[in-house]
Amino acid sequence: MILISLSLQNFKQYKKAEISFREGLIGIIGKNGSGKSTLFDAIMLGLFGDIPGNKEYLRYQKAGEKDAVAVILTLLLDSKEYEVKREFRGKNLTAQAELSCNGAQIASGQKEVTAEITRLIGMAKDSFSRSIFAGQKELGLLSELGGADRKEFIRKILGVTKIDEIQKSIRDDARTIKNEISGQKSFLLSDSDISAKKEKVNSLSDSCYILETGAKALEKKVAKSTLSLKNRKDIFFAEQIKKDAHSKLENKQASLAAQEESLKNQISSNKIKQAEIRSLETEFIKLEESENIYKTLKNQIDVFEKQNVLYIKAEHLKEDLSGQTEALHSILTELKSNGILVSEAEPIELLLEQGKAEQKKYEKAKKEADAKLNALRSKLGSIKNLFIERQESKQSIVKHGADSDCPTCLRPLKDSYTVTLHKLDSEIEKYSKEIKSLETAEKELIKETDTFEENEIRSRKKNEYMNIQKTGINQTREKINQVKTRLTAIGNIEFEPEKYRLAKKEFEERQKTHDRFISVIARKKELPILEKEYTELQSALEKNTVQGIEIKKAAAELGFSQNFFDKASADMQEAQNKKDDLTAEFSRSRESLLSTQHELSAIKKELAENEQRQKTIEKQGKEQILLDKLVILMDKFKTAILSQIQPAIAHYASSMFTRLTLGRYESIHIDEDFNFLIFDEGNYFPIDRFSGGEKDLANLCLRLALSNTICDLAGAAAPAFLGFDEIFGSQDRERRYGILSALLLLQEQYRQILIISHDEELKDEFPNILEVRRTLDGSTTHWLGK
Repeated sequence: MILISLSLQNFKQYKKAEISFREGLIGIIGKNGSGKSTLFDAIMLGLFGDIPGNKEYLRYQKAGEKDAVAVILTLLLDSKEYEVKREFRGKNLTAQAELSCNGAQIASGQKEVTAEITRLIGMAKDSFSRSIFAGQKELGLLSELGGADRKEFIRKILGVTKIDEIQKSIRDDARTIKNEISGQKSFLLSDSDISAKKEKVNSLSDSCYILETGAKALEKKVAKSTLSLKNRKDIFFAEQIKKDAHSKLENKQASLAAQEESLKNQISSNKIKQAEIRSLETEFIKLEESENIYKTLKNQIDVFEKQNVLYIKAEHLKEDLSGQTEALHSILTELKSNGILVSEAEPIELLLEQGKAEQKKYEKAKKEADAKLNALRSKLGSIKNLFIERQESKQSIVKHGADSDCPTCLRPLKDSYTVTLHKLDSEIEKYSKEIKSLETAEKELIKETDTFEENEIRSRKKNEYMNIQKTGINQTREKINQVKTRLTAIGNIEFEPEKYRLAKKEFEERQKTHDRFISVIARKKELPILEKEYTELQSALEKNTVQGIEIKKAAAELGFSQNFFDKASADMQEAQNKKDDLTAEFSRSRESLLSTQHELSAIKKELAENEQRQKTIEKQGKEQILLDKLVILMDKFKTAILSQIQPAIAHYASSMFTRLTLGRYESIHIDEDFNFLIFDEGNYFPIDRFSGGEKDLANLCLRLALSNTICDLAGAAAPAFLGFDEIFGSQDRERRYGILSALLLLQEQYRQILIISHDEELKDEFPNILEVRRTLDGSTTHWLGK
């Protein structure tokens, strides 16, 4: 098998990469972390579908969740071109796979493609990776490890350790079975226990037969007694029906007797009430005359009471009107004392408008006076400045004499000294008079401004005071108008209290007569009702007498006998007691039978379980013997494999070592402990005796011999493709070039050898160089040279 091409998309460090592989020795060169080893991961993923490392780091870090991860590997196998395409899609990286041969699809699905690749190559993933790839520092380990560690390392590479794992699993199973047998034996019954339990089974079987026979006999007696009880119950229930019917007739008869007595009492009471009502007729005529006078008085009192209500209401309104008028007068008097004259009917809003106008007038006058004062003060300040300036100029000229500078042109005064002084004195006197005049005017304006301000404050306070009083005045006036309106609506009321008192007194005196009149009328209304009720009571009494005769007749026809009923009840109870006794006896017999059967079943089950346990122990004993034999056979199998592998590795290694050393060394020998010995000058010597370069070549030959041996064990053809990842380790320059030279010689045997290295010095030594670089857009690859 050799590689033709590799296509990557969003795989680890690679956003996108397309590699067409060459044949021969290929150096994959690049800095650490650039993505060299990732190419080997991609090859293994393409072939066997296993994701290397953590699944979450499989997708290129800058790719989105919807971007697919794809690896497409093309290889040549048995003169046929195969293309493996594996994709991982979505957030969960769901796997898809296809395999085609010469352009025709031959398998699809992750597991199906892997199975077909394994069949074509002749090796599973573990065998392939151990035989085709050599990892970092793996070559040096062969000679650096001690005897036992080296033997274990070679066993691991060859896959023999898997047999050890299987053996351990078999031994664990055998140990588990042994423990289970021991546990099962602890529960086995002894021979004496088995014999005793069998005797108990026979005894319990006899008891079950006897108990079952007795139970069947009792069951028949219970059935017979149940039938007898049923017959006696039928007789009793028939008598019970008669008794219930007889009781109902007796109850009806008693009820009719009570009703008859009640009806007679009601008829007697009715007659008495009718007589009493008829005797009230004479009294009623007298009461009727008094009732007419009562009604007349009632009408007069109603009129008096209405007049009285209006009279009281009018008096209250007059008192309220007087109070509101006094309140209004008090407010107007207070306003007058503050210099505000308002009549009772005059609107105060008019005075408020006048006050606001006056306040605005004073505010305007004050502003105008302030403006004049500010202008005057400005002018006064300017003149004072001129006055001071002239005084200072005069003082300076007087001090310096005729040599003083002119205050206007700044030239020396000389002859103009006297004229200038005279002029300054004239101006100083003029400014002094103007200042006095302006200061007098300023005082007058200040006084005028203060007057305007006082008037404005007084006017504002007056307006504020009137505004406060306005609400009280308007509300009081509104209340006065409302009271007057209500008095007008009532009008003049004519009410005579004395007449009202006398009428009320006479009305109260006639109240008792009125109440008696009402009572007599109510009694008279009862008479027609009582007469009708009397007729109905007579009819009911007659009907009651007829029903009593019918009930006596029905009771006689029923034919109920208390003595016969009592005898039927006693017979039924006797049959019930007999049936209950037999049922209880049957239940006790049944319980004894069930208990005996349960005990018998438990002993039989115990004996059956003991027999089954004995069979299980025998079966597990056989399994343990077979497992122990299998462990021994696998030990022999490992010994046989290692005994065959030893000479095979030695043969491959010797042949290759002789070739690479150009015949200087004839062979490499491997003893039983997998110590490596090189034949030199007629004797075998340990590998550590030789130089570093010879040692490296020996390690390389041993590693390639292991690869060929693994392929032989897997039944695969000799490998045409090899991969080495950082095999140079920490060797010096000379030893690295020695290994590289050996690999160049191996190109005739291996069509394709891939060497990963970060050593930039080796660039020029490889026939084919694939350089890997890491960029901002992911890792890239390109071939150097031709």
